[in-house]
Amino acid sequence: MTKSEFLTLRANILGGMNDYIRNVINLEGVTANWDMGGVPADVTEGKLMRIATNDEEWGRICYLFGNLVAGFGN
Repeated sequence: MTKSEFLTLRANILGGMNDYIRNVINLEGVTANWDMGGVPADVTEGKLMRIATNDEEWGRICYLFGNLVAGFGN
């Protein structure tokens, strides 16, 4: 896998996490936390790619997603 393919995969995962929070969980409190610390509602492909290239931001958003999803299941 090339670096470009890797970053595209990360961007696609971010988009999937964003869709999951907004369309599957779809709870105001969860979405508000996601808007503040995750992926904004008006995200573009370019922004997803910028997040995908930043290991620290990528990790932080994945961590937030995991916590939000875990809290949703309780």
